[in-house]
Amino acid sequence: MSVPAGVAWINGEFVSTAEARVSIFDSGFMGGVSVFDTLACWKGGIFKLRQHLERFERSAHAAAIPLPLRGAALADVVVETTRRAGHRDAYVQVIVTRGLRYTTPPGPQPSTLIVFSIPYIWIGGEAKVDSGLSAIVPSIRNTPVSTLDPKIKNFNRFHQHLAGLEATSAGVDDVVLLDQHGYLTESRGANVFLIQAGSLYTPALGVLQGITRQTVFEIAEEFGLPLHERDLTPYDLYTADEAFLSSTAGGILPLVLVDGRRIGDGVPGPLTRRIHDRYWERHLSGPDVTPVFA
Repeated sequence: MSVPAGVAWINGEFVSTAEARVSIFDSGFMGGVSVFDTLACWKGGIFKLRQHLERFERSAHAAAIPLPLRGAALADVVVETTRRAGHRDAYVQVIVTRGLRYTTPPGPQPSTLIVFSIPYIWIGGEAKVDSGLSAIVPSIRNTPVSTLDPKIKNFNRFHQHLAGLEATSAGVDDVVLLDQHGYLTESRGANVFLIQAGSLYTPALGVLQGITRQTVFEIAEEFGLPLHERDLTPYDLYTADEAFLSSTAGGILPLVLVDGRRIGDGVPGPLTRRIHDRYWERHLSGPDVTPVFA
């Protein structure tokens, strides 16, 4: 089985993704001590590069992982890695781990910093943008904020893997996770939005502060749509007029079936489509787009 074709930058060296390697003793592998961020390059431009890297730096700071590069220097590496990979529509990731464990002599080691660029990835597949996603509310609950704050974008996602197994067994595309109190949180790497009577609703707490989520906020303001952050239950999801997930990997992804309940008319709704169209329009030009191949 081959890995996606692309380019990786690892601690200062560019290699193909097929050749990219880290040590089995790296703390990101052995202990999950790592944070990351995911960016999209669309039609040759990276969307919200600054905002993604600022969030990445906040995650690293909160996790006490030193960053070998930051700011403009890190942005230059992201752009150059994407340029070398050559994909105008690309999925780009920035990762930092706490470095090697079990070294001689023991003690703190330099962090491992990785950037890679591969062809663009769609949650559920690109066709699901037109047909919509199906999901379940799994038995697995999301990690409590008191254990690990989801604002730290991290790779500790075994609970999401287990929830995904439930989704696979149920024959659906994805999951919507509850918190310990039974309120909606997020999907696997995506935020959740409901639409009811022309207003948008999204969970307030226990969720990643997604860059795509923030872009939906901006589009809602642009369209004059009321937006509310509040506690939401599965009932609110089942009875919504429309629902969608938001993620860098796929953008605006309609939810049309949850736990066997049809959402609205069971097809992507008109307001979801308007938000989807505007989201991708913003990737083509404007102050949030950083050209890669200019």
